[in-house]
Amino acid sequence: MDFKRAIAVALENAKELLPGAKEFTLEGAIIADSNYEITLSYYLTGANPLELPDENGPGSNLFKLAKIMGTRKEYKIFIVGKTHFEFKGFKAYKEK
Repeated sequence: MDFKRAIAVALENAKELLPGAKEFTLEGAIIADSNYEITLSYYLTGANPLELPDENGPGSNLFKLAKIMGTRKEYKIFIVGKTHFEFKGFKAYKEK
C-alpha cells in the first residue's frame, strides 16, 4: 500500500483538470476494490473583486462583497489504480 504515491497522482491530475481550483486539501484516502479513492477539497472563486472596474457607482461595494462571498469549497473523489497508480477519473463526493 503506497498511499503517498496515490495521493500525488490524484493531486497532480486535480490541478490539471481543475485549473480554477486553489488550496487543495487531502480529506481522505481509502482502498476500495482495486483502487485508491483519494478525496480532495479545494476552493473555487470568480474574478478578484478588488480588480474589477468600478462601473456600478454606489452599488459597486455590494457587488464586490457578493463576489467575495461567491468563493465556495468543493470536494471530489479521485480514483487511482492500486497496482500501477494510473489515474482512472474522479467523481462527485457525497455525504454519507
